Amino acid sequence: MGDLTQFIYRKNVTVEKCSNDEADKIFIEKYWMNRKRRSRRISYSVEHLGEKVAWIQCADPFGTKLAKPLQLFDINDAIELARGYFLENIPCNIESCAIAMVLRKITIDWFLAFNVLKKIVIVYQDLDIEQQGVVYRALGFKSYGSCKRARYYSKPKHGNSTGKKIIWARALRPINGKHYKVFMPLYPSITNV
Repeated sequence: MGDLTQFIYRKNVTVEKCSNDEADKIFIEKYWMNRKRRSRRISYSVEHLGEKVAWIQCADPFGTKLAKPLQLFDINDAIELARGYFLENIPCNIESCAIAMVLRKITIDWFLAFNVLKKIVIVYQDLDIEQQGVVYRALGFKSYGSCKRARYYSKPKHGNSTGKKIIWARALRPINGKHYKVFMPLYPSITNV
């Protein structure tokens, strides 16, 4: 949990692309699921007052289809906010600030790296490790249902997840010069989690 006594100012937080190797090393050593993501990915490091305090990774989603409520989009339209690791004793709202900065950058960074236009971002809230979803709500994500057969991991090395997840999604900012609008589907949100 972040330091509740410390205020954060956006001007003191920077987000820069970093090598996937740098982020993978952090995730393997410190993240609850200590394995390398193998799909296409872009990694970012987060600095607060010039000191690295977090790493965030966005990747192609697994599978060939999105969850049913999101299937008006193709799987290639989506990017997954796959992993984030934040050091302890940092300002309490740095997670939402840093993720918001990543989401502002990822559409153009992904297009420049892979020549693929991503329109929405998805994230899985893993209930097995008691993720709260507060940051997702703060960033404008909407819940689009719970996963009944999500990827699960039965080995401690992979996080011991049984697949109990909630999928959250939101539109990404369009790339300048491209003429399209992203309309998210209406779907009842999950309010009891």
